[in-house]
Amino acid sequence: MGRTIYALSTPYAKSGIAIIRVSGIESLKSLKILTKKDNFIPNKATLSNIYVNEEIIDNAIVIYFKAPYSYTGEDLVEYHIHGSLAVIKEMLDALALFNNHYIANRGEFTQIAVENNKLDLITAEGILDLINAETYQQRKQAIRSLNGEVESTYLKWYEELKNILALVEATIDFSDQEIPEDTFTIAFKQIDALVLEIKKELQGSNKINKIKDGITISIVGSPNVGKSSLINYLSNKNVSIVSEIAGTTRDIVETYLDIAGFPVLISDTAGIRETEEIIEKEGIKRAIEKAITSDIKIVIFTPESIVLSNELNVVIDNDTIFVLNKIDLTSNKALDVNFEVCAISLKENIGLDLLKAKIEEKLIAISGLKENSVVLQKRHEEILKETLSNLENSFNKSQDIVLLSYYIRLSLSSLGRIFGNFEIEEILGKIFSNFCVGK
Repeated sequence: MGRTIYALSTPYAKSGIAIIRVSGIESLKSLKILTKKDNFIPNKATLSNIYVNEEIIDNAIVIYFKAPYSYTGEDLVEYHIHGSLAVIKEMLDALALFNNHYIANRGEFTQIAVENNKLDLITAEGILDLINAETYQQRKQAIRSLNGEVESTYLKWYEELKNILALVEATIDFSDQEIPEDTFTIAFKQIDALVLEIKKELQGSNKINKIKDGITISIVGSPNVGKSSLINYLSNKNVSIVSEIAGTTRDIVETYLDIAGFPVLISDTAGIRETEEIIEKEGIKRAIEKAITSDIKIVIFTPESIVLSNELNVVIDNDTIFVLNKIDLTSNKALDVNFEVCAISLKENIGLDLLKAKIEEKLIAISGLKENSVVLQKRHEEILKETLSNLENSFNKSQDIVLLSYYIRLSLSSLGRIFGNFEIEEILGKIFSNFCVGK
């Protein structure tokens, strides 16, 4: 007899409602005992008292999903109870007393769904990304996986590989007959096209995966140019101390933001200047190191500090935004600079919408959003690299038809692991260990 699992699928916190899931062959039996009712129509919400030791602990909505027409493919019951911590605890304690009822492991509901062919692995991974999504762009990318956009690309490549293999193996099976002269030309042309597509996808993923992992921004500049004021403005809270005393920020101050739907880790850094003070020198060193490794650099200065120091020149690249602050204190004369400047006044709220637009423009460029790539799971990325390696090896073995067929088979085998065709138990364990318990 298979195990029946249960778990709270909503946060363990006071709320309007809480949902407890029970999946497995015993789920209907425990439902009947807890409600003292026998007749449940599948997929129909039923209002019922919940009894524990003959005492009513709640009045709840219960839904019975009959196998195989449920999320897991098993008999499944959902208890929509009031979100009282006391009720939640009593419900979970009551379920624990039933025979063959076990608290679910992380992701076990979804793992059972995959094992029962209710979901495929790629969709399950998309569900995990959707659960973890904190910004608009993260949610949007997760939906692309759920809607089959990612899977359709992999399936296309899988079918192309099968066709290539069929073409090559036909030459082995009928080697005693005359082989058309263009057979190898056609095969290698198809392999080459597939190699280019996979390479393009991997290159695009290096950018767009930043939507999942987060994009880093560093604010750098001389002391007292408005770095701390800028991070406070973008964060809409007092993240850094603002003072007219130079060198107030000694270490890196970081905060997570949602900017235009992108997950961003933004850093305020120590003012860069010549100094002999040991702690400040260390702060400046860290500021430069942080800026160099950040995806976007915001170099901020004022009309009095418009000359870029050698230290600032080190961090500048194509993903740098130059910001001239305190323009309310200067005349309208032309600036003597050879780069594009976003002129603002944090004090007078001048030019800040333009600065936000510039940052958003950089975020879109950094993420590769316009290139229409998809976010790759680390597991997918490793498999695609292995597939690519085998395909490239097939070129090197082009003079040996048997070895050529062998490497194409390896490519097909490795790509198939994306769908769970191989090593299913190992793959499932890795994926579902990252899920929450009630999923």
